[in-house]
Amino acid sequence: MDFMKLYESLLKFLKIRMHTDNNMHKKEKLSQHETEFNTPQDLLSNLESLANDGNHAAFFDLGQLYYQGDKGVKKDIFKAITYFIKAAENGIPEGAYQLGKIYGTGIEDILPADQFRSFVWYTQAAKYGLSEAQNNLGSCYFFGRGVRVDYEEAFKLYMMSAEKGNSEAEMNVGICYAAGKGVELDYTLAYSWWKKAAEHGHVKAMVNLATCYEMGVGVIQNKYEACRWYKNAAEQGDAYAAKKMNSVGA
Repeated sequence: MDFMKLYESLLKFLKIRMHTDNNMHKKEKLSQHETEFNTPQDLLSNLESLANDGNHAAFFDLGQLYYQGDKGVKKDIFKAITYFIKAAENGIPEGAYQLGKIYGTGIEDILPADQFRSFVWYTQAAKYGLSEAQNNLGSCYFFGRGVRVDYEEAFKLYMMSAEKGNSEAEMNVGICYAAGKGVELDYTLAYSWWKKAAEHGHVKAMVNLATCYEMGVGVIQNKYEACRWYKNAAEQGDAYAAKKMNSVGA
């Protein structure tokens, strides 16, 4: 049986949700330069001056302003990319991380996705120890986005990020253990990592944790705990969890 099909069958059997980058479209904040100015041009001029004076974090802020179309500044993806590149080239890992996200998804009708460029930028950001970048770079290796599939490398990167408390990475470490991808299959450890992620507020991990309790996978079966975690996920808007909460009972 094809290994990926076996993996998908396992997930379907356990009703486990696949992992995604929950922060892919998250609106990022400016760094330390978010200050009130009379006009957008005043803000841009101030940030450009700071950047030219060697405060390279200002390049990132300029990129964010153009990326979000915030503070009265008109959205301009290509200007944003230009400033994120300047930030990345001057040692600001958040700039490289944003470039990884932009190229990973592309911008509809503006910029096509480029998985190789995304991989390259995530690699640069991850070298600085940025946990979000380590997690997303792990997904590049896990799914073969811009690079050949390498489950062991994916697991290593997920673990680096998870050990810093990144809930998305904690979720992904659990996925690796549940599927035996890059590490020996271990449902108990899958349960353990999903519990960490769920306690950190990760909704899909709550569903996976509830599934473990419901079916007794990696932990002693406990319908009460299953219902509780389905309820927690349902309260965060997960429709599947809402249906399961009513059907499991306690």
